[in-house]
Amino acid sequence: MVTRVGDIHLGLANANKLLARFLAGHASELQLKLIHIQGGSLRNAIPRESEAIFAVPISVADNLETSKNHYLAMLRSEFAALEKNLVITLDETTTELFALTADCKSRLLHFLNAAPNGVIQMSDDIKEVVETSLNTGVVKMDEKKAEITF
Repeated sequence: MVTRVGDIHLGLANANKLLARFLAGHASELQLKLIHIQGGSLRNAIPRESEAIFAVPISVADNLETSKNHYLAMLRSEFAALEKNLVITLDETTTELFALTADCKSRLLHFLNAAPNGVIQMSDDIKEVVETSLNTGVVKMDEKKAEITF
């Protein structure tokens, strides 16, 4: 696996942010119940992979596939110059874990979406040098809490 340390100025896709954006954007229409989310391995490396376990009613399962395909097409357009190999996969699974409450799911996804990510300020003194940046580097959960490392 290639880590992308020091590439914050390139505007590369952050898998944690992209996943949270999809989940938040489709939570209502898909009646999505979030069970688990995790991604990234280092606070100072742009995450290339992120994953979630969630449940949707069988009645909207076809809509999930359609929504995923539309979102992937949008991302491929948005990141066309930077990310040539964007992929989203959906796999069926089973779990013993419980879903987050609607309030916890909403708060977590809204936080992940609202958190700044990328270059915040370029240096005024040195051309093309990042002075301040923020990376949503690691997202992990257990049965009691979610932890996001910037």
